[in-house]
Amino acid sequence: MDLISSIIGIIYCTLFEFFHGKSLLHSRINKKNHKIYWYLLIIFRKNFKKFILKLGLDPWKYPTNNDLIKIRTTGKNDLKKFFSDESTSFLLRFLSIRLQSSGSSGTPFEFRIFILQWIEEQARVYSSFRLAGYRIGKKMVVFRSYSPKNNEKNIKKIWWKRWTYFNSFALDDKNLKKYYNYLKSENIKFLRTYPSTLSTFLKFLKENDLKLNLKMIHCSSENIDEKLISESENYFGCKVINYYGQVEQAILGINLINKSYINLLPYTSYYISSEDNSLITLNLLNWTNPLVNYKVDDKVEQIKNNNFRIIGRTNLFLKHINGFEVSTVNFYTLMQRFDSLVKWQIFQSKNYDISINYEGDLVRDDTNTIEYEIKKRLGNLKISFNKNSFNYDGEGKINPIAIEKE
Repeated sequence: MDLISSIIGIIYCTLFEFFHGKSLLHSRINKKNHKIYWYLLIIFRKNFKKFILKLGLDPWKYPTNNDLIKIRTTGKNDLKKFFSDESTSFLLRFLSIRLQSSGSSGTPFEFRIFILQWIEEQARVYSSFRLAGYRIGKKMVVFRSYSPKNNEKNIKKIWWKRWTYFNSFALDDKNLKKYYNYLKSENIKFLRTYPSTLSTFLKFLKENDLKLNLKMIHCSSENIDEKLISESENYFGCKVINYYGQVEQAILGINLINKSYINLLPYTSYYISSEDNSLITLNLLNWTNPLVNYKVDDKVEQIKNNNFRIIGRTNLFLKHINGFEVSTVNFYTLMQRFDSLVKWQIFQSKNYDISINYEGDLVRDDTNTIEYEIKKRLGNLKISFNKNSFNYDGEGKINPIAIEKE
């Protein structure tokens, strides 16, 4: 089903761009079709109707933005309660597939996605590939989304896609050299990766004077800064496509080429929470998880007009110097670069200072990199490094990400 939905997604993308003369990334569901989807969900998904009733809305009345603003915000708890596998009909389960998350936290998880949603996502990601000249059948390396199981190797080929997956959590010099040799020997020109992995790979290539010419670097799952975009484009001689946020629950804006921020389109239904700078969608319809007034948990920082820099998410809790919470997903990816670490912990005090507690070895370049990357995510905070010293929770455990209790 993955193969079939991918092919349909590519056909959908191609036909859309042929008839409309613009990238599918710039398309949005118009209000008329949005209403049709709403009533189809009311009729065919009892759990969606129950969800809408619990929010105090009339399911047979298409809501306005004002209607949605008045109700509570929804989140992942609603997703688990109303749209779990158990509450999904047999037909919808049959027409869905199990996928693995990108795993940027180091622990990929599996989830079920409805085939129509997967087709939409495949169409959009293929549209973003086309921005750099990629076409179906060309070779690509995916330096993300792959965590080997059992006796699998760090390099894995998927024959029908002509894609090869690299293990993005095996980033020692030996493996990075293997990845480089594979890209060179197979003459691969298209690379899909995490920004943090790209940064590590680029640093390795520069230090070892290894040249690599590409046609595309496609980044997602983490926010990327303009410096890394510029350095990568200069070194690899290609475009860097910033795809962060495009396949999330709410496709609300266009990532601008060569920029680290997103342009939220004024005619889409969203608002920014004044409480904690969170992005909240209003009439959000997603075939898999049709939530409304959904708190996306992306923290945004306004630059000008409708341009916003996405700071991160609140899977866990670290505080930006300006007071709002920032996702810890990127911090796991950052710290897993350093193979010399036996154990590590990022601890934040009440005054927002950061302590990097660790067991193992870090050289000056390592600590400089960690300090730079953390300040990029949290602002200009005070950061200290403490060897063989950790903070323990109430059960005597060392949590990799921890915060001082109030």
